[in-house]
Amino acid sequence: MVVLHDTQRGNLARIGTREWALLRYADGTRDVEGIRAAAADGTRDNVSELCEIKSLFTSLHQAGLLQDGPVSTLETATAVGLNASRDERPIESLPGYRFACHGQGACCRQYPTTLFSPIEVARARAVVPARCGAGDDVYGGFTPEFGSLPVAHGAAAVAMCEGACAYLDSDGACSIHREAGARFKPSGCSLYPVVFVDVGEAIRATVVPECRCVFDSVSEGSEAPLVDAATVADLDASVVMTTIPESIAVDDTRHVPRERYLSWCKAWTDDAENAERVGDVAAGLWTMAGRLADRAAEQMPWTTRSGLACSPTIRLFLHALTGALERRVGQDEAWRSPRDMAHRVANAMLVATRALAELPDGALLPAAVCAEHEAFYWRTVLYGHQFLGERPVAESFRWRAVRLWVARQMSRSLPAARLIEDPVWEQPLALVEAVCRAHGLCIAVPIEENHGK
Repeated sequence: MVVLHDTQRGNLARIGTREWALLRYADGTRDVEGIRAAAADGTRDNVSELCEIKSLFTSLHQAGLLQDGPVSTLETATAVGLNASRDERPIESLPGYRFACHGQGACCRQYPTTLFSPIEVARARAVVPARCGAGDDVYGGFTPEFGSLPVAHGAAAVAMCEGACAYLDSDGACSIHREAGARFKPSGCSLYPVVFVDVGEAIRATVVPECRCVFDSVSEGSEAPLVDAATVADLDASVVMTTIPESIAVDDTRHVPRERYLSWCKAWTDDAENAERVGDVAAGLWTMAGRLADRAAEQMPWTTRSGLACSPTIRLFLHALTGALERRVGQDEAWRSPRDMAHRVANAMLVATRALAELPDGALLPAAVCAEHEAFYWRTVLYGHQFLGERPVAESFRWRAVRLWVARQMSRSLPAARLIEDPVWEQPLALVEAVCRAHGLCIAVPIEENHGK
């Protein structure tokens, strides 16, 4: 099957391979008769009648999945990386951190897809030609990231098998890596979980806290540096990084200049690097959000030593997340495998979020299972400014607190058999973070009422 993702509204549409063959020819240059003729020339399958084709495109149009007009420049270009051949700014890695991968393939099982560049598609098809039959037909293993252009013209989304990259072997190893070496893997896979942010005078390298290995490496890291590059000029041209905007949204009504925001971050970083002062990270984030709303950001040390009790405002966020998870789980139930990791995590998150939302006012929210890991979580998120661009900073802090509470609840409720079955469940925070970012949870969920404190 082919699943079409509406990235603007979060909707999904499932179609069959015959319908996908037709949709591939809907590039804006053909009418319905032209689409049928092109599909008949490009496939050996029986082509649908005109009335069936019209019905297909009518349904897609009604679902908001068709856009009229010429192909945009975004659809004709691959992802733009660095133009950095002469950029000698230094690469600054997260201090004192070394990453070591367990090789369990968790990162290949929890995202909606993995993107390949055209050359990476060609390499995968040559190295493992039998996988999904992509060696003979590229569309057996890849679809365009968006639009209907041929795969060779831009980034391609790899096929997924039971929620995992089609090139992931059953033992958790990458078949491309196994057959041809690490240099043949997609660049995004080779870099993961490292991300880059432009802070002006330097480029920071840190990690996204979305893999069990990221947290295990806090105490069991390798000797290798986070990245080999010393300057921006040493990075591969395909590397994409985020930048800090000139104006930062603090809440729905207020922006501050970049320089002021960075001065706040300096104070927050000083606290985050002192583990004894961090206290309860979730409670600290929620409290910091309130101080931002009260315009007291300059006096925002980590003073929240203990956890928080459930309140109507916290429950408002939990109910919003419950609704988003119910929608996601309901949509996915019809087509995702029971073994699909993202689907299983979303279900576990839904159970945990419902339990938290049922707590009475005044009941304490779950305490940290591993304070060291949560302190590192805040440090790497802060170092890489990973909360920017999700929501205004104050709201993003609140959602980060909610993620931590949900992960803590999952740690207490997951059955022991699941931990034995798959060790990635030992770090629920990594799973929650991955699913939230990949599926827009705790980011795109609107809160309609006044947040309060």
